[in-house]
Amino acid sequence: MKPLHPDHAPDFARAQGIEANLLLSNEFATFIRATLKPGQRLFKPTVLSDLYFYVLEGCGVLEIGEERQPLCEGMLVQSPTRFPQSIQNNNDKSLKLLACFPSPGRRAYFDDSETERQNQ
Repeated sequence: MKPLHPDHAPDFARAQGIEANLLLSNEFATFIRATLKPGQRLFKPTVLSDLYFYVLEGCGVLEIGEERQPLCEGMLVQSPTRFPQSIQNNNDKSLKLLACFPSPGRRAYFDDSETERQNQ
């Protein structure tokens, strides 16, 4: 077991001025805690792996391609690959997120079609 408190995690550089901490990065996945202050927007061009966002605190908006998804505390959203995306905090309180993405070559989702093939 290797517990890690987010407040003791190393800073994760963000060119867009977003406060972020690298919680874990290994051969399987990377976990980052990010905090967007009111009015901040995190823009990510096309992403090459699925991303997962869990909203720890606050509300905001996730844009993936042409889609917009309101985010609220407690939500988990899968963001697909190969689409530009952004997260905006359009509220007056901080938006705290846990972002997770698989390491290259790893699958980070359960494919129901594979289960269906195995059950035939």
